[in-house]
This record gives sequence, structure tokens and C-alpha cells, in this order.
Amino acid sequence: MVDIQKEALPENAISSYNSTSITIKNVVYENFSIVTADRIINSGEKTNMIDLDISLISDTILEGIEVVIVGHNQDFSTIPVALIRAFAEKNIGVEFMNFGAACRTFNILLAEGRKVLGVFLG
Repeated sequence: MVDIQKEALPENAISSYNSTSITIKNVVYENFSIVTADRIINSGEKTNMIDLDISLISDTILEGIEVVIVGHNQDFSTIPVALIRAFAEKNIGVEFMNFGAACRTFNILLAEGRKVLGVFLG
């Protein structure tokens, strides 16, 4: 488990992570998780990059979001082009990163007050 920082974190910031889970406010979320500044949604189901579709994220959650960070430990060649296109049509940027980089980037954007949505595929 990698601890990110010990100082005060913004609401819903990731305090630690490993290759399959994130910890927020001392609760461990495994597998497919969606996190914003004010929401945490965890399906508890394993989701592959190939199965990732914008329909898994409701329009209500996407309202006002500027950028989506997708954290995964899967092959980058499996990034779904249709997903990138779907976010582009909504004028939302999307970045795919390895799990650790995505957790750290999510926290930085959250601390800056950006409207970020984290999708974590554990």
C-alpha cells in the first residue's frame, strides 16, 4: 500500500492505493470505482478496459466535469476509442494513466479545485 500524504486532504482525496484498490477516508474501494469531489461510486465488480463505456457513468455525475482520469494496470493498446470520442463530444478531456499516476494526478487536480472525475479499474 502506498500512502500518498499525511497532511489534510480534500474531501474524497485518495489517501493510499495499491495495484487493485484505493483508500478514501479509511474505506478501501476495490475493482471499478468512480470518484468526484463529492461522490464515490463503487460497483465492486471487476471491469476491463475493453468493457469501459461512457454509459457506466451517468450524465448527472458528468455534469460540470472538466477532465476524466482513468487509472488502470491494463494494456494501453486496449483503450476504447469510442470512449475517447464520447467524452470529446461532451467537451470533457480524458487521460489514461497507470493506477498510481492516476491516483496522484486525481489528488492534485482535486486540491486545485478542478472538476475532475476519477475512474479506477482495480
